[in-house]
Amino acid sequence: MTSGMSLRSNLSLVKHNAVIGAEIATEIMKMGKERKNNWTTSVPIDLAKPNKEKLNRIKEVTKVVDRKVIVVGASVIDVIARSDQKIIMGTSNPGGYRESQGGVGRNIAEALGRLGTKTVFYTAIGNDEKGTTLIENLETKYNIFTKFICTSDKTAFYFAILDNNGELQTAIADMNVNENIPSPTETELQGAKMLVIDANAPISNLATASLSAFKMNIPIFLETTSAPKASLISESDILKTVTFVSPNYDELFSLAQIEDVKGKKLNLSDQLQRLEADEDLPIKLAASRVIGNMNPSNAHILITLGEFGVLRVSRTAPSSCLKYIHYEAPKPKFVKNVTGAGDTFAAAFVHEFVQNQDVDTAILFALRAAKLSIECEHSAIPNLETL
Repeated sequence: MTSGMSLRSNLSLVKHNAVIGAEIATEIMKMGKERKNNWTTSVPIDLAKPNKEKLNRIKEVTKVVDRKVIVVGASVIDVIARSDQKIIMGTSNPGGYRESQGGVGRNIAEALGRLGTKTVFYTAIGNDEKGTTLIENLETKYNIFTKFICTSDKTAFYFAILDNNGELQTAIADMNVNENIPSPTETELQGAKMLVIDANAPISNLATASLSAFKMNIPIFLETTSAPKASLISESDILKTVTFVSPNYDELFSLAQIEDVKGKKLNLSDQLQRLEADEDLPIKLAASRVIGNMNPSNAHILITLGEFGVLRVSRTAPSSCLKYIHYEAPKPKFVKNVTGAGDTFAAAFVHEFVQNQDVDTAILFALRAAKLSIECEHSAIPNLETL
């Protein structure tokens, strides 16, 4: 897909044991880095002459591999500008701006790292300083092992302009580089406890990775990211492999491909109150359509509903019956930033589920994490580790 793509490691690592060497490198990242060509690794290790000490480290790292989560998704530089007054079009407006590192996949990977989950992140960046800094932060601050493609495109960039009330007025998104996001091979998937896929990555790559993971009985968590992306997912075979999907209300209907459902805009509070008694609720009709296209043996939809919490829809073989459970959202002390709550919820759910294999416990844990995100002004959550 990308001409000239090659592993960024030394020749002895590639020749003798790229996979094990890369995982060892993650564990001893403090020793430094070496980068070549277009693929990254952390510290390359010469395995040409393995000794007893190196073999012991290989055994230790193999245990780490058994607990890893693989994330495939976008890395984005977010710039949010806000006017100090009502915006006057066609002229300069006084105000301020904030720049941060974002992207659904990147945000999830960072949050997993903060929670202590060993994570491998597949992404694409541009050949620029912002992309390099983004990768270095993930590796050095959050112990994330990254595998990325560096292209001639610029690192993905999102520039939003808000009015003095914080409402979006317009935005520019340069996401061309995301078409180069790579996916893990079957060898790289071995030992993974979960594959997390962000719909910003190329559909063909996501389909290949998800099918491989499905065949290897690795649970797949899909983050739909937007209604248009959810529509693209629904037109592919990806859902057939997915165990967990976490759409919001609009994304749910895009996944179901039934945008014109009668009563779709019915008050959410009313729908949740009538959940047990009314089988014809729009949210239940859409959820039923989506889950019918998911993993045939084990499927869960986690519908994020903002202040109304999360609606879980589950089906577990051999039963074909659907289970609906509503979880109320814990009340935040104050609202600083709602934009990162969904990514934080996804990461916290994956972290907890990988540890305990219980959907109910993982949702409750994820809701607490999302509350912290809402109470934090920035997407990086200082006290996420204390959950």
